[in-house]
Amino acid sequence: MIDGCASTPAGSRRDSPITRPSAEYVLMTHGHFDHVGGAVKLRPLLPNAKFVMTQTGWNEAAESAKESEATPRPWSMIPQNVVTKDGDAISLGDNTFRVLETPGHTLGTVSYTFDVKDGSNTYRAITIGGLGLNAIKDSNQVNSYIASVDRISALVKLTNKPVTVHLTTHPFSNGLTEARDRLATRKPGEINPLVDPDGLLKQLASLRASAEQRLEAEREAGR
Repeated sequence: MIDGCASTPAGSRRDSPITRPSAEYVLMTHGHFDHVGGAVKLRPLLPNAKFVMTQTGWNEAAESAKESEATPRPWSMIPQNVVTKDGDAISLGDNTFRVLETPGHTLGTVSYTFDVKDGSNTYRAITIGGLGLNAIKDSNQVNSYIASVDRISALVKLTNKPVTVHLTTHPFSNGLTEARDRLATRKPGEINPLVDPDGLLKQLASLRASAEQRLEAEREAGR
């Protein structure tokens, strides 16, 4: 599972396939509430799972949870579990989840690449850890964001095993829900609507353009 830790965990029924006790990993992308705030509820449902995040991500989550104590919506974070870093590979069955540190949205943000199958076809997918500029503090962070966007764009442009599928944590950001609906009515011979490298590159270009505007604003503000 990747980022199934909102305040009400995805599939929180005990008979849900994603909350069976046999689940091995919960891969978390960063320490914001809407990504890890439900880990405290999810952990008892997944007693054998390892909860994974970067060290900076764990620190950010703990700090954010502590700050929430003085707000109308306090939340708690689970104790630190598994720490991952750039370049790590997490093997699960016949698949491998590769760790890419992609700071910017937060400094601890991480993304994951992995393979997905559609019949006899295999595609490289990515879950990008964070897309928004809502937690930016200064120009250095924006520069990190731009570098991360460029890194992901390069993966999409690879000639060998490029990333062609974006399984975002926020479906509204790239029309993932609509693509899923089109997939349900796909006719034989039609391309899988989730396989959309051009759409991903277009989204990344838009994110980069917004980040460049934000960078100018941060510099003008002296940050």
